[in-house]
Amino acid sequence: LVAYCGDLGYGVARGAEMLSVMLGLGIVSRIASGFVADRIGGVATLLIGSTLQGLALFLYLWFDGLTSLYVISGIFGLFQGGIVPMYAIIVREYFPAHEAGTRLGVILMATLFGMAFGGWVSGLIFDLTGSYQAAFVHEPRGTETAGDGVEVGGKVGHRCPVPPHGRRVPPTAA
Repeated sequence: LVAYCGDLGYGVARGAEMLSVMLGLGIVSRIASGFVADRIGGVATLLIGSTLQGLALFLYLWFDGLTSLYVISGIFGLFQGGIVPMYAIIVREYFPAHEAGTRLGVILMATLFGMAFGGWVSGLIFDLTGSYQAAFVHEPRGTETAGDGVEVGGKVGHRCPVPPHGRRVPPTAA
């Protein structure tokens, strides 16, 4: 975002301000998503947050004015902050406690790999095309979000049942 603002002629300081707005509202999102997850569950909260984040990222394609970039950065921040904490909630809801450390470690490793790879690919796209537009279409977090589905949804071998109210039922002793 900082480099994008620099390329648009607004200066990197404006991009840093937008990043601050995004991260500040990400804190709000992190807290609010916990309340939402208590009501509808971690998986539903993750899906809603990821979808809305993708839509907010898509808005960067259509708007490049200074005010609109601040607004979009705020919107993006409201949706991005609560995604990663949902991984721990999902693990808590669906898996036994003794597997939590391993599962969260693998999930967060895949998440960070996706973020790093997405950033690198976005830079490569910019180097090849001279524009960030194609990088916004690529959506760097798509790599991470795809990994979420595989990691969280694909490993339900020893999962704990989740009743309709969203609270995990502890496994019985064998």
